[in-house]
Amino acid sequence: MENREVVLTDGRSFNCATSIVSIEYPMGYVRATLVEYTLTEATTSKETIVYKLHKTKDGFWYDHPFMEKPGAFLMMTLKKAIDEAENDQAV
Repeated sequence: MENREVVLTDGRSFNCATSIVSIEYPMGYVRATLVEYTLTEATTSKETIVYKLHKTKDGFWYDHPFMEKPGAFLMMTLKKAIDEAENDQAV
């Protein structure tokens, strides 16, 4: 598991932890192995907001149909910030 900070263009900051998860068919066969990003918003309030995003090993984002999602714009912004952070880290 890797932890890092992701900062959006609007200044909001998220703590990002990554782990590997498997999505399985009902019979138990592995359908896909994904990187799961658990994002916790760094807010001043005591409540933390947690989002989970998933990405394939090929770099495609996978929106899990049963997971609670933030708004579409926030999801797009988070994915872009994660991609940029990973590209900066690879260089």
